[in-house]
Amino acid sequence: MWYAYCVAERQAFPELCRHRRPMPLTGVTGMFGNQTFLFPASDLAVIVSEHSAEDNERMDQQAAKDHARVVAECFKLSTVLPFRFGTTFQDDDALRRSVRSNQRHFQANVERLRGKAEMHLKVLVDDICPGNATRDMTVGQQYLTSLRFAGEREPAAGAPVKGPRSVDPDAQDVSSAGGGDYLQTDGYGQDAAGYRPPDR
Repeated sequence: MWYAYCVAERQAFPELCRHRRPMPLTGVTGMFGNQTFLFPASDLAVIVSEHSAEDNERMDQQAAKDHARVVAECFKLSTVLPFRFGTTFQDDDALRRSVRSNQRHFQANVERLRGKAEMHLKVLVDDICPGNATRDMTVGQQYLTSLRFAGEREPAAGAPVKGPRSVDPDAQDVSSAGGGDYLQTDGYGQDAAGYRPPDR
């Protein structure tokens, strides 16, 4: 069984030029200390590590951090499209079929995201005591409070809602790899993520 971390550009890994079989990715250790591999699939490479049924029981917060670390290491070498934490494939054929069926989607996202970095911003607003008048707030507090109340309102009928898509590993649907802009509102917090060009 393969555990999938991300999709990358095959051309970023010269060692794959002459190989069609998975090759060890040197210098990057996967979850639970497992060796990571470059799995070639057409013009793409999937970064994977071997995964057993017993590993499923060890999927904890540390494993999630290790998943993110592998994706970050691969990002230093190539544009990457991360898989959702916990995405696995039964065998080589299942992985190849999944990449083949989503290849155009993956390649379009790689082109769109090339040379860009992901940025997350989270703003938390302290609750304002009921006795405090608006006039006692600073301009910044007034602004953030208005965002809070705007986030609590219902969206207008028919208004488009854009959000992150999830991967359904059971259906082998990996079309959400790649990310995009989205905004989530949760009580007093605003959580936004998007892509921006890295500083030059």
